[in-house]
Amino acid sequence: MSVFDASSIIQAWDNYPITQFPSFWEWMEEQARYGEISIAKVALDEVSHMEPDCKSWLSNGGATIIVANNEIV
Repeated sequence: MSVFDASSIIQAWDNYPITQFPSFWEWMEEQARYGEISIAKVALDEVSHMEPDCKSWLSNGGATIIVANNEIV
């Protein structure tokens, strides 16, 4: 499983727009459906402040959202 931080997904969102690179984002969505893409809740919150559309894509695309707990920390 790949765990994205806010800066890496924002970088991809800014540099590889869905309209110009649809196959990349389709592949990413497929990986999310297979449970291969995840993001920490705190990073998702940061993404939502910087790129609300990206946050929506992550949430709707099936990315696993990891909530920090004592076991993870």
